[in-house]
Amino acid sequence: MMLSKVLESLLSTMNSTTITDCFIWAVIAVFLGALYARKKGESSHFLEYAPTLMTALGILGTFVGVVIGLLHFDTTNIEHSIPVLLGGLKTAFITSIVGMVGALAFNILDRLLPSSKNNGIASPVTVTPDHIHEVLQSQHKPTKASHCQKLERYLFPNGHFTSW
Repeated sequence: MMLSKVLESLLSTMNSTTITDCFIWAVIAVFLGALYARKKGESSHFLEYAPTLMTALGILGTFVGVVIGLLHFDTTNIEHSIPVLLGGLKTAFITSIVGMVGALAFNILDRLLPSSKNNGIASPVTVTPDHIHEVLQSQHKPTKASHCQKLERYLFPNGHFTSW
């Protein structure tokens, strides 16, 4: 059996209202999960990706809604097909709106709400050129020392100079 037929039969058995609800709950779950992760100061990659994920779920819901509407469309019985097609289009538009509103709302809240943790990044107000210079020097010293130690071990393998 072709994969497209399996997908088509799966989608044709689904109700557009159920699909709409599933996508809405998925967007809500991502939104709440991102807010929770933000509050805990964890999962920075998830926080960066959450708005994109909500938008992607909305777009996926759009295509699924259109496909569901078209799968049930019968050109020989247009009067019966129009309500089903419109149900699929409702799914399409509602899921797109929910995905975009979720992404926008999260981006706005992310900018407006104070962060509980700063993820280990020092506040720009507390960083001075002296701090930067100190950090750079501390990074340079171990590297220089390790190079000298390697050279000494090469030149003096027994701990003292030997002739070749």
